[in-house]
Amino acid sequence: MTTIKRLARSAVTLAVCSGVTLLAGCASLVREPQVSLTRVGLASIGISGATARVELDVHNPNGFGLDARSVEYTLAFHPSDPEELPSVPESEWRTLATGRSADAVSLTAKTTTPVTVLVPFSYAELGAAASSLLQRGRLRYRFSGAFTVGSPIGDLRIPFDRDGILDP
Repeated sequence: MTTIKRLARSAVTLAVCSGVTLLAGCASLVREPQVSLTRVGLASIGISGATARVELDVHNPNGFGLDARSVEYTLAFHPSDPEELPSVPESEWRTLATGRSADAVSLTAKTTTPVTVLVPFSYAELGAAASSLLQRGRLRYRFSGAFTVGSPIGDLRIPFDRDGILDP
């Protein structure tokens, strides 16, 4: 192999390694937004189902804006009284609805942005949850999923998992 070919191969290897190192360094500079659940309530009631309104606060700790392109979600409930069973095993949550909201949200740098996700579900899915709510006067819920957020280094998937008590 000639010296020129070896130099060219070395230059390409150096460029690739530098690019990978730079990208990894940039990835560590993007801090994940924090997601907190602020409220869950009913948005509407129809003939075949209802829509829950899930309100989140999303704090962007970065010095630059991020664009949330979508939210994947699962809304679940647990039939036990929260005082009877303070910790719930993963397998005992019952899913009311899953879906994806394609509403884009801009997350301004170093601010908290309120985000509302509308979650439709059918009454067939609601039977056990309604029974639990009627018996106890409240319902333990869980809202989990992930935001897909655009960043200077590409899309990031930011998971969240929050639970609480619906106490109408």
